[in-house]
Amino acid sequence: MPSLFTWFSAAAAIACFMVVRRSKRRAVRILCVNTGILLLMFCAVETAFGYLLSRRNSTLAQYPGDYFQPDDVLGGAARHGASRVREIHGGTVVYDVTYTIGVNGLRVAPPDSGAAARQCAIFFGDSFMFGEGLADTLTLPYRAGVIAGGGVRVYNFGFHGFGAQQMLAALEQKRVDSAVECRPSHIIYEGIPDHVARAAGLYKFMTHGPRYEILPGSGGADSVAYRGHFDDGHEPGVLGRVLSTSWIYRWLASLNPPPDDADLRRYVAIVVAAQRLSAAKYPGSTFDVLWWPIHGMGPLGDQVLPALRQAGLHVHSADDILPGFPQSPSAYWLSAYDAHPNARADDLLAHYVARVIFK
Repeated sequence: MPSLFTWFSAAAAIACFMVVRRSKRRAVRILCVNTGILLLMFCAVETAFGYLLSRRNSTLAQYPGDYFQPDDVLGGAARHGASRVREIHGGTVVYDVTYTIGVNGLRVAPPDSGAAARQCAIFFGDSFMFGEGLADTLTLPYRAGVIAGGGVRVYNFGFHGFGAQQMLAALEQKRVDSAVECRPSHIIYEGIPDHVARAAGLYKFMTHGPRYEILPGSGGADSVAYRGHFDDGHEPGVLGRVLSTSWIYRWLASLNPPPDDADLRRYVAIVVAAQRLSAAKYPGSTFDVLWWPIHGMGPLGDQVLPALRQAGLHVHSADDILPGFPQSPSAYWLSAYDAHPNARADDLLAHYVARVIFK
C-alpha cells in the first residue's frame, strides 16, 4: 500500500510544479523545479520499496491477527487454542497447518503415562523446536515423546523468534516451574548460529525479549545478569511513529550489524548459565544442546559450535545425526522456500533423542 510519505511527496511535487508555472522569478522557478524532481524521485523510490517489501512479506507465514500475544517475561507468546497458519510462495503452498496451544501456553504434547512416567523432558528453542510448518504430532518434542512410549512427559517451550535468552529467563523467572507438572530430568535446547545475534538484541522482531549482559568472572568463566528488556527506555516518540510508516525507513530499520566476538561470548555464557541453573534446580538432570548448523551465516557462523563445546556443554550436531546433512542440508528443509526442518528431520532427531538422551 502507498505510504503517507508517497502521497505527501507526490502532492508536494505537484505543488512545486504549479509554483513554477505561476512564478516569474527565475530563482524561484529553478528551486521549485529541482525540489519537485527530488520529491518525485523520493516518491518513486518509496513506491518501489513498498512494492518490493510487500511482495517479500506476502511470501512469509500468514498468522491470525491475534496469534502473537505480549509476554513480559519471554517477549512474546501464542494465543491459546488452535490457529491455522499458512505459507504461500508464488502460488505454491509451502504449508497449511494448525498449531494447538494448551492452557499452559505451550504447544500440545503427546499422551504419556502421567505420574507414572519415569522421565520429564523440557525442550527449548525457537521455531525449529516449536515445529514451524509442521502439524502438532510431527514436531520433534511430540515425536520424541511418542517414540519413548509414554514413559517421558514432554514440554515444548520452543517459539518463533526465541533464543537462548528465553530459555534462561523461563528457568530464572519460574516460567518452567509454573507450566511443568513433573520434576525435569532432561533439558534439551536446540540452537542455531542466529541465536548469537538474538541474544545481543540485534533484531527488531523480539525487542521486548529478555536482555542479559556479561559479568566477567575469574579464571575466564563468564556469568550473565538479567537487565530487563531490549526495548526498555526506548519507546518511539511521535517522530518515530511517523517515520515507521515509510517503507524506506522500515527497510533501513531492518538492517542489522553482524554479531561480533563479544556477542558470541555473551551467547555462550547464557547457555552455560542455563545449564548451571538447571543442574542446581533439578539435581541429577541432564542438559543437552541439539545443534542445527547453518553454514554461511557471517564470519561467526562456524565459530559457535566449537565455542559451545569448549565451554564444556554436551552438544549433538545435526551434521552427525542426519544422514547426508553436511552435503545436502536442503533435503531436510520444509521446501526450497523455507529452511525450517521438515517432518523427516524432526523424526530422525526425535529417534536420536529417545535413544541417546532418554536412553
